[in-house]
Amino acid sequence: MTICLQSILDPLEQLIGDWNGDSGRDVSPRESAEGLIDADYRERLLVEEVGDVTNAGSQTLVVVRYHQVVTRLSDGLVFHDEMGFYHFDADSGLLSCTFCIPRGVALHARTR
Repeated sequence: MTICLQSILDPLEQLIGDWNGDSGRDVSPRESAEGLIDADYRERLLVEEVGDVTNAGSQTLVVVRYHQVVTRLSDGLVFHDEMGFYHFDADSGLLSCTFCIPRGVALHARTR
């Protein structure tokens, strides 16, 4: 079976790129009783095309991988680092996201 990657990549195509921003704001509770963290941050999200992947010989998924890094501007501390994949199954219309963060947390979610 020949698949036209461009025709089924459409739901993920607009994500592909190297996205950067430096106007984020982190407002979150501290671990101690010192109140809230209120800090500006920089974020980079790199999304790359993987292509189509055959699963069990019958399912073809279009896949992009991503890496997101969020860094506090005041001290250069990376406080979020996430890597994952978006998968799209054109036959079923299912979009899935599988990702992990270095603290040992992994998640898989899907929707139509």
